[in-house]
Amino acid sequence: KGVDRDPVRKREDWDEVSDSFGMVRIRVSVGRKEASKREFSDWLKAEAKLPDIAIGDILQEDHSAIIEIHVEKAGATLEILKRREWEGSSLKPELLDRPAVAFNRASMLA
Repeated sequence: KGVDRDPVRKREDWDEVSDSFGMVRIRVSVGRKEASKREFSDWLKAEAKLPDIAIGDILQEDHSAIIEIHVEKAGATLEILKRREWEGSSLKPELLDRPAVAFNRASMLA
């Protein structure tokens, strides 16, 4: 019987998805209808054992949120989010591409 898994460990290259501050964006299915930013960030710190500084902005919509996690903690946090539930429901974590960078102010205002 052959090997079912790839014997070469996958190296995660976070440069492709992190911003200039080293933050990675992850979408989760917990929005403002399910929890406040504070409730979710406190839960995330406890579950993923994150220091305050590892959590950036939390951008909430009604039933989802985009959380910023520092690149050093992103892989472990993503794995924890895949295994945990929020009030009995999957968090459905999704790694997002980094936002496009505007190279000059005029392009930001266009």
